[in-house]
Amino acid sequence: MTNQPTFGLDNISALQGSLAGHPLWQYVASFVWVLLAFVLAYVVDWVMSRVLRRLTAKTKTDLDDKLLEILHKPVKLVVALLVLSMGIHVFAWPEWVEKIIAPVFVLIVAGTIIYVAVRMVDLLLAFVEERFLSSDAQLAKMMLPVLGKTFKVFVGIIGVLTTAQYLGLPITSVLAGLGVGG
Repeated sequence: MTNQPTFGLDNISALQGSLAGHPLWQYVASFVWVLLAFVLAYVVDWVMSRVLRRLTAKTKTDLDDKLLEILHKPVKLVVALLVLSMGIHVFAWPEWVEKIIAPVFVLIVAGTIIYVAVRMVDLLLAFVEERFLSSDAQLAKMMLPVLGKTFKVFVGIIGVLTTAQYLGLPITSVLAGLGVGG
């Protein structure tokens, strides 16, 4: 168990009893963290769908509208997962459960970030395509699909390697195999 906020529940004498070998306050604190995760996700959803959407609607370009559309659900998911991750550590889980839960959260957040980055590549290419089509349509039709796939593969590889390194997996041999290691 780490030093996550317990909302003072560990000081309430009525919650010092135990259930299945764990103090009652840990169950209540974990529930509060889960509830907080859903409330914060709702607040983020409300701000993005109401406040930010109104602001982006006032601009001349639709680039910010599309960016908000790309970020809306992933940001909500990441906020909920980060708060859940903090709250899950209030409970004294067995060590083997901790070893499973922590990497799962990292993988979900990393997958979400990679997804957003790939969608950003799509958005950037759509923006560039509008500019290229007016000057050289044939070149744009040939180059942009290749560039798009290349950037997406690059983003995916960098995302996977960064996630693997964060999880403590050795990536130096992979980097050397790719010719990046020196």
